[in-house]
Amino acid sequence: EEVPSREDIWDTPLSEASKKELYEFLHRNEDRTDASLLTEYDYLKSITYEDFLKKHGGIKEQETLDFLRGVNSVFAMPNESIDAFYALSYGAPGFGSTSFNFLRGNRASKFLKNYIVDPVHFFPDGNASYARMVVRRLIPECSDGSTSMTSIPTANIDYSKLDVAGSQVRIRLNSTVVNVAHDGDPESANRVTVDYMTDGVKQLQRVRTKHCVLACFNNMIPFIWHELPKQQVEALNKGYKQAMVVTNLLLRNWAAFRRAGAGAIYSPGHFHRIASLETALTVGDYKAPVSPDEPVILRLMGIPFGEGDPHPRNRALTGRRWLNNQGYEYFENDARSLLDGMLRPYGFDFERDVAAITVNRWAHGFAGVYSPAFEPPCEEGEYPYQIGARPLGRVAIANADSAARPEFDIAVREARRAVNQILTAHND
Repeated sequence: EEVPSREDIWDTPLSEASKKELYEFLHRNEDRTDASLLTEYDYLKSITYEDFLKKHGGIKEQETLDFLRGVNSVFAMPNESIDAFYALSYGAPGFGSTSFNFLRGNRASKFLKNYIVDPVHFFPDGNASYARMVVRRLIPECSDGSTSMTSIPTANIDYSKLDVAGSQVRIRLNSTVVNVAHDGDPESANRVTVDYMTDGVKQLQRVRTKHCVLACFNNMIPFIWHELPKQQVEALNKGYKQAMVVTNLLLRNWAAFRRAGAGAIYSPGHFHRIASLETALTVGDYKAPVSPDEPVILRLMGIPFGEGDPHPRNRALTGRRWLNNQGYEYFENDARSLLDGMLRPYGFDFERDVAAITVNRWAHGFAGVYSPAFEPPCEEGEYPYQIGARPLGRVAIANADSAARPEFDIAVREARRAVNQILTAHND
């Protein structure tokens, strides 16, 4: 991303004092912390991003803090509830005020791409394509037999082929597990019994298996698996989920955005602080809209920041309570106010130009991050999420929750770890 120019910043409705300190902060290339390059990571993990802005970013005006509060919705937490390094690593400004000032601007993503890993890979439908590729590989007959990722966005999946008697792999949808138990002592049992409920079937269904991986919301595990030791239950209960909202609008065209010269909008005065047009991504037969006269998806992101104690667990809880008390009209009205307010001078009319709205309210969205800014450091293997993920007998635990990180690649890593734990312990 390009750093906003002086003209860009002075064109905002901020006060003169806020404009000045915001400009200096965004353009600074001077280490303002006492940490060295070797200790900077640990230091930035130990303070919140808001503390960083105040202590090292030169931000004094509350107006500027409010402006920057939701500058990056990816981490689904306000600045006072997330550690500084996590915020910076996901694009929040400020690397120029640290020993990592060589990563300022867009150099962080370039550095990761050239020397570690390219962090930006996605499909038009997000992570759904990854799940569809896995299903297509496990059950080839459910689709066209192709295994290329370029064909997956438009590939058809025959749901009737997912759960066929006699198949080597069976996937049963709309089935909620309510009880998991070994057939005897977990340390010596040869089987695990799983009870579940299926849509349209009144009585419980049961399956017995040699092995089981619970890759669900980890906080629910103590309610369905009662064999766990007390310490592990307490550890699982310390996990939390961050609430967030993604509102998708189908626009009949994006001519107003073209006239405004904008592909994304940041509005700190709205619940939906970030609005961005669908990325022009063409994969296989899927063609992204390229003409302003074509329909396009506009994605709006909003975070229920919660209230009270800034500990992320409390903010996740109070944010979720707030979210569950909002009707859908709240989100539509906020989107209407945002877009008409920003784009009406460029010919946009919400009533005319929005064809459909989908509000995705994720009360239990991202896996909560274990933050040294709020939690004590632990020995490796003794963090609550690591204790919570310990296998027992023939059952292992996966999901991104078991690493306290919300990224897709982390979920894949945890799945591999859980499967390997079972295979290593029970080679049958």
